[in-house]
Amino acid sequence: MIGIILGIFVVYSLHINIMKQLAMDSIRFFNKVKLISYIYSALVTLLFTFVVYFIVKIMLSKVPMIESLKDVE
Repeated sequence: MIGIILGIFVVYSLHINIMKQLAMDSIRFFNKVKLISYIYSALVTLLFTFVVYFIVKIMLSKVPMIESLKDVE
């Protein structure tokens, strides 16, 4: 969660810097990103993280941990 919050500020300043460097007289880029775009990307990232977490948690609960420690390969 801290990475998402810090990332928003870093990405915003990086975006502004890149758009200033790409600016030409004949071509202008829209350099404003709406807040809702940041919210959507953060929510998709969190959703993907939780889905992967629960899938891995279910898969690991099926592994017999004590027997896995005894087995030497």
